[in-house]
Parts: sequence; structure tokens; C-alpha cells
Amino acid sequence: MGISLPGLASNLDTTSLINAIMSQEKVPYKNFETKKTAVTNNKTIFNNINLKLKALRDAAINLSDVDSFKANGANISDSSKLTAIVDASTATGNYAIKIITLAKQQVNATNAIALNDSDGKKIKLSSDDLESEIRVEGINEPFILKNMGLTLDNTVEEALNKVANEINKNKDSNVQASVIQTADGAKSIVLMGKESGKSIAMSGTGLFSTLTTKVTAEPATIEINGVPITSSSNTIKDAIPGVTLQLLADKSSVNMEIKQDQDKIAEKVQAFVDAYNNVVSLIRENTKKITNEKNSDGSYKNFKTNLQGDSMLRDLQREMGDIISSITGPNDQYRLLDQIGIEIDKGITRGAEMTGKISFDKALFKQKLADNPSVVEEMFKGDRGLGTLFKDNLNNYTKANGLMQIKLDGYDREIKFIDSQMESLQTRLILREEALKKQYAQLEVNMSKLNSQKTWMTNQLAALTASAKSS
Repeated sequence: MGISLPGLASNLDTTSLINAIMSQEKVPYKNFETKKTAVTNNKTIFNNINLKLKALRDAAINLSDVDSFKANGANISDSSKLTAIVDASTATGNYAIKIITLAKQQVNATNAIALNDSDGKKIKLSSDDLESEIRVEGINEPFILKNMGLTLDNTVEEALNKVANEINKNKDSNVQASVIQTADGAKSIVLMGKESGKSIAMSGTGLFSTLTTKVTAEPATIEINGVPITSSSNTIKDAIPGVTLQLLADKSSVNMEIKQDQDKIAEKVQAFVDAYNNVVSLIRENTKKITNEKNSDGSYKNFKTNLQGDSMLRDLQREMGDIISSITGPNDQYRLLDQIGIEIDKGITRGAEMTGKISFDKALFKQKLADNPSVVEEMFKGDRGLGTLFKDNLNNYTKANGLMQIKLDGYDREIKFIDSQMESLQTRLILREEALKKQYAQLEVNMSKLNSQKTWMTNQLAALTASAKSS
């Protein structure tokens, strides 16, 4: 770094002079900084628009999909007796369902086993107790107390808990064991089959000799439109193609209607409308005209690229609006989208108040869908339907090498160029400042020499003047 000697000889504030000169010299650099910020901001805006467009494209795909309007649901007369899950493509129809019996899991249990003696003390295992065992079908080895590490020091209660835990840990076990309190100071071990309708052989000796069947495994039995059906589970799948029934109460009858689920379809349309409005709002928000005022030093106060004139955004807005306006139906009741509840700037007549957003009348849409589902469906998923056109057109913008990515790549190149220009300019500014410091330092040196010569000459003249007077 050079050395500045501010005003020692010249009485000039050379530091301030250099700072003033460099302030002007740095104006182009500051403009590069603000321009880079603006370009980066615009890249962020386009990236956000791209993300919103992809969300709109996905919503359009959901409307144009072959099964988009096959969202069927079940209307059940009593959902406390029966519930149903319906696949989207399930055929519509009416069904009378009679639930005769629910499927039951087998339950075996022992009688109450005393845990305490007459004095209230915990009863410990006897030698005979250690030979006690439980056998369960499907498990090769019996559960014998003496083989579980239990001894005469263990209590009966500990033995019950131990055998229940060992049964539950066994990977081959098709029963679930538990210990329940049946009376004060007495418990029972309970074994429940894991599958409904499946019988399991179980037996016990010693402490478990009273293990007997309390609930017999039974299948579920129902009738659908008079046709008898048996199931090992209370969940019955595909007795009606595409429908999973969950039985909740036996000895009951319900009516079930499979029909188009208008709410689910309306949700897809609402998702599209929301995604469309998000894109429109983001574009309009970032295409307002901006006046770039300058500071006194020539730098911009708020330098931004004017997106108002961006041709891509103009084309995108126009294309989106044109698609909405181009959708037509086959007759006077289904001619335009606003007749089925979708309208741009509904009720707005003044241009200054228009937003370009879509309103969605869900009630009107559901009514039109119920009245003529095939026509409404065609207006969304046909070759010239709303979902189809948006899906195809937006793909040109959102695909990997689409228009939005080309735009973003252009911003990247511009930022890279600005960075290189700033780096080069910064180097020149550093050299310029060093040169100024050296020049002013040399000025001070030269001024110091001149001042010294001036002082010498003044002294010489003073001496000659004094000599002349004395002679």
C-alpha cells in the first residue's frame, strides 16, 4: 500500500480529495452491484413462477387424467353398521347389505388362578407347578415353566406373566397372550387368535389345566343383494369389485349407493383454480412499472430490471387467459366455463380493478356435474378440455429444457458476466487509488522541498539586506 501524507506541506486534505475522486470512480462498480442484485432478484422471481407453473401443470394433469372424473364414493344409510372404501374406478350401483354375523377371533382362557394365600402372601410355585405347560397349534415346543428359567422362588403371578411374554415373543405364535385380573388376588391367562374365523387347538396342564375355549372362531356372514358371502375377516375386499367393506355390527341391514363423488372432483378443480391464481398473482405482482431514480453520485436508488416488458411473461399471461376463454361445451347450457362455475374477474367491469384471477362457484359446478357428468368431464379432460390444454401448453414452459429454464440459464450467464466485470473493475479501482495516494504523497514531498528552498532564499535575502544596511 502507498503512504498518504495528508497536508503536511501543502495544507491540503489529500485524504478527503482521494476519497472524493474514488467515490466518483466507484459509481460504475456500485451500479454493477445494484444490477447484480436486480438480476438475482429477477432470477428468483422467475424461479418462483416456474415452481408455481409446475404446481399448475400437476393440477391440470389431475384434471386431464383418464380417471380424473371417476372419483366415486359410497353413500351408506348407517355408517355405524358398515363403512366402505371405494376405488376411483368402481362402477356405480345400489346394494342392499345384510350383516348376519361378524367374524370372531377364538378366545381361550383359564379359570381364575389364586395369587395369594389366606394370609395375603404371594403364592410361590411348587414342584408340580414347574411342570405346567401350554401347547398352541403351530408352535412345535410347549411352553413349560421349568424351561423358562422359573424356580421355586418365583411366584405364581410371575409365572403367568412369564409364559404370556414367551408366547408373544414366539415368531410362530398365531395367538396373542395376556394376563387379566378376574377377582381380588386372582388372575387368568387369556389366549386370543390373531386371525378372525380361524380355529386354533390349545391345551394346558398343571396351573393351566383349565384352559378352555371361551369364544369360538367364526367367519363373517353377509348377504349382498341376496347373495350369501362368507369371510374370515370383518374386512371384506372386492365382494363388490373395487370396494372394501368394514363390518361393524351384526344382525343389521344397510343400503349402500356407489356414485360419483362430486366433492372429490370439485376439490381437484379447486386445486387447479388455486394454482392458476397463484401464477397470475405472482406475474402481476412482479410486472409493475418501476422508475429507476438516481442518487447524487449517479448510482441508482432502486435499480431493477423492468419485468413489465418481459415478452415471456406477456405471452404466458395471454396463453393462460386464452385457454380459459377457448373452452366450449356442446350446447347453450354448457357453452362456456362460467356456466359451470369457472370465471375470470367475475363481476368486475373496470379494467383497473381486474386481477385476472379465476373464481370458482363450487355449488354451481356440482349441480352441473350431477345434471350432465359426461359433458362436464369432456370440458376438462377432452382433447380440447381445460386440463388437457393446460397440461400440454405448460409443458413447453416447465420441462427440463423449457422456456423457463432457458430464461433462468440466461440470468445465470448475466450474473456470471457481471461478476467478471466487477472483479476486473475492482482491480482497476485498487490500482487507481494506490496511484492517487502516490501522486499526492509525491506532491507533499515536492511541496516540502519547495518550502525548504523558499525558506533558504528568504533567509539569504534577509542576510543580504542586513549586510547592506550595516555598510
